[in-house]
Amino acid sequence: MKIERGSNDNGQCYGFSFKNRKVSRSGTAQIIEQLEGTEITHYPRWSDSDVFCTFTFRGIEFEAYEMWGDSDEYTISAHKPDLEELEIIAKHFEASAPIIGGDFAHNLYFLVNWAIFSWVIIGIGYAVWAGSEWIFS
Repeated sequence: MKIERGSNDNGQCYGFSFKNRKVSRSGTAQIIEQLEGTEITHYPRWSDSDVFCTFTFRGIEFEAYEMWGDSDEYTISAHKPDLEELEIIAKHFEASAPIIGGDFAHNLYFLVNWAIFSWVIIGIGYAVWAGSEWIFS
C-alpha cells in the first residue's frame, strides 16, 4: 500500500497517511492487528468521528484517525515524533495489501445524513421558489 509520511517543522516524522479508497476503517484495524506486538485498545465503531482506532505497540500509544471525520485519507500517528516503532508500523502498512469492507454501518449513517440534508435543501429551494411565485403573482 502506498503511504505518505508527515513531518513537523523540525523535519521529525510524526505519522503517516494513506488513501482510504482502498482500505476501510475496519480494514485499517485488521492491518494493525497483523503486526505482531500490537494491542488494539479501541476498535472502529459506526459512530466514531475522527479517531476511530487506538492501539499500543511496544508500550507506545498510537491513533488511527480520519481528519475532520470525512476525509479521503487516514492518518496513523503517535504523541511523540521520530519513533522507531512508527517507522516499523509504516513499513508494515507499505508491505500490506488493502482490506476493504466492514464499514457498512458507518457508510450507511453518512448516506442517510446526506439524503436528509439534500431533501431539506430541496425543500427550502422549493419553498423560496413557491413563495416568490405567490408574492409576485
